[in-house]
Order: sequence, then structure tokens, then C-alpha cells
Amino acid sequence: MSRRIASKTFRLQYLVSLEFGVPPQEDLQSRDLEDPDATVPDATVYAHLEAVAQHLGERTGAFVVALARQHRITSVGLPGFAMRTAPTLRQGLTSLLRYQHLTNTLARFDLLEHDAMVVWSEERFGSPRPGHLLATEVALLSAVHIARELVGEALVPSRAEIRRAAVPKAYTDFLGCPVGASAPRGTLTFPRSWLERAIPSADEDMSSFFHAELERRRQTTEARAQVVADLRGYLGPHLMRGAPSLSAAGAALGISARTLQRRLQEEATTFAEVVDGVRRDLAAAYLQNAEYTAAEVAFMLGYAEASSFHRAFRRWTGTTPEAFRSGGDRSAGEPAG
Repeated sequence: MSRRIASKTFRLQYLVSLEFGVPPQEDLQSRDLEDPDATVPDATVYAHLEAVAQHLGERTGAFVVALARQHRITSVGLPGFAMRTAPTLRQGLTSLLRYQHLTNTLARFDLLEHDAMVVWSEERFGSPRPGHLLATEVALLSAVHIARELVGEALVPSRAEIRRAAVPKAYTDFLGCPVGASAPRGTLTFPRSWLERAIPSADEDMSSFFHAELERRRQTTEARAQVVADLRGYLGPHLMRGAPSLSAAGAALGISARTLQRRLQEEATTFAEVVDGVRRDLAAAYLQNAEYTAAEVAFMLGYAEASSFHRAFRRWTGTTPEAFRSGGDRSAGEPAG
């Protein structure tokens, strides 16, 4: 599927980058980032973070902290309003976990309670690339800032872990706790007692209203998402002969090409983006098998020329198929802290 995030969230990232002196990007200026219902694809988010890191160098950590401080609970969209009106942080986070996919499909967050401690972890979808790793740090620091805003206390985690090899000092200063590096996932560990913190802005009636609307949207979204899942399932086995046409895919799913196109639009994606996403995911899987050469992977994905596959793979991951397979520095060009 096409991984996307609400445009208002990305707009905040873009505006903070301008404050740090990062040059405006013409292709981003042309986007309608003011539309509250618009979304932005993952490639745009990560490419922008990579441009920020390239420009800022060692100041990138300060940028991430500044961006985290700009986030408000309403930056999360409707799930944020449900959190703000929940009675406790536990219920607010439970609500966010249930409805997070309505505004952000770039990552998934989980909450694991163990004895007196809780671990909040992030699974970020897609192949690692420098911007991908930085986005994890933005998410973790923003989560702490939002939790502090919700309960009105300067909460300090017990520990945090990021996926990059170097930890910017700005992170430890902001979080007030040790920060580990090179972790498989981004995580925050904090006392279980945090979950029972009362939210001063709790409102039972408004909470019920927001949850009813979120549930309605969840059911609608899941029905539409099934079409994308079915399309992905159909595309995988057929790519070797080249990407099927929209009409052929629609016929295989039992709907017209026009209906398929409309349902994809409702999911803020296109037929070409779904094909691209399936190729990206299969490429990463195939390259784990040493029996396949990069040229064979290109053929299995329906590329007429290996060079076209190489260009696509670099666009997806920021590296080459050979470097990805060798396990070489997949975070090559990793931004400084």
C-alpha cells in the first residue's frame, strides 16, 4: 500500500526546516499543504528529512528537537482530540493506538506493559534510509512532548532508544534520560504510573463524540483498504509479465476499472503507486535470497531493463540493490546528529 501521513503534520516539518534556514523546495511549495484532508507519501517525507540533514549537518539533532516542541496534540488530527478529552493518559494512548492509521500509515506504535515499566515502541514500514531513521526520532521526541502537554507535567522517560548509530546531545537534554543507539526499533521506556496520570482537559461528552466519529471513519477506511490489499495480492504473481493494466486488475477483482480507480483515490493512492509499492516490498524480500541476482529480481518484478530497477530501488531506499543485499552500510549517508 501507499504509506502516507497527514499533510498538516508534514507541513509543520517543512515550516520548521525553513526556520532553520533550509532552502525552500519548489516541488513542496507547489503542494497544497493547507488542505486538512490531504496526505503526503512517505518518499516525500523522507526525502525532505534527508535534505534537511544534508543542509544542517550537526545541527540536525537541534532541528528534530525543535520540530518535536512544535507538535501539539491536535497535530495528530482527530485521534489527538480524542486523546485530549480522555480521562487518563492510558485511555488517551489506547485511543491513539486504535486509530493511529487514520492519519499516519508510515509507522505503527505499540505499548507493552511489563511489571512497573512500559515500553512504547515504533515499527516504521519500508526499507531503511537516512530520512526513515530520522523520522523515528521525530516521532519519539514528539510523543514525549505531547504526553507532557497532555498531563501538564515535565515527564521524564527512564530510557529511549533510536536506530541511528550516533545520539545527538540535544536528545538527551530534551528527554532528560539515557538514549541508546543502533536499536532495531525506536523505543521509549517509562514508569507504568505515567498511564494513570489524569488529563486536565478530559471531557466525557466530547470524548464520546470523537470516538464515535473515529469508529465510523475506521470502519469506512478498513472497507476501502481491503480493496488495496486485494489488489496487492493480485499484482504480486503477475508482475513477471509486466504490470497488469488497471482494467485487467479491476476485472480480476470483480469491479470495473473506474470503480477500482475511485476506491484507490479514496485511499489517497493510485494504481501506479500500488504497483510501485508491491515492487518495492517484493524487491526487499527477493534480495534476501542470495540465489537471485539483481538482474533476476528486476525480471521477476517486470522491469524490461535492470537499469530501470536500479533507479527505482535507489529511489525507494537511497541505496543500490547490491549494497542492500551485502548488508553494507544501509544507512550510508546517515545524517549527522
